[in-house]
Amino acid sequence: MSSGSTYDDKIRLYALANPSLFADQSDAIKGFVFEALRITSSDRRRVYISPSSAWFEYTALDEVWERNAPPALPSKAEALQVAEGLLTRL
Repeated sequence: MSSGSTYDDKIRLYALANPSLFADQSDAIKGFVFEALRITSSDRRRVYISPSSAWFEYTALDEVWERNAPPALPSKAEALQVAEGLLTRL
């Protein structure tokens, strides 16, 4: 029985990544996050990667209740450059 959609008619197989691989690289990932955000590491800014699920969490304690600066996304070109740089270093 065909659904009429070539997307629906395909079989896909997914695999989960081993979360310990991310936890083992947490220092490098933290560095990439701080670099991408253009901030320095401090006890008021935290990056956490769960060793059991690879859940990623970033907390800026100075901004929990009040944001000091307006939220801003980088331009598409700038985001692409940062992402390519990160992937190159991985």
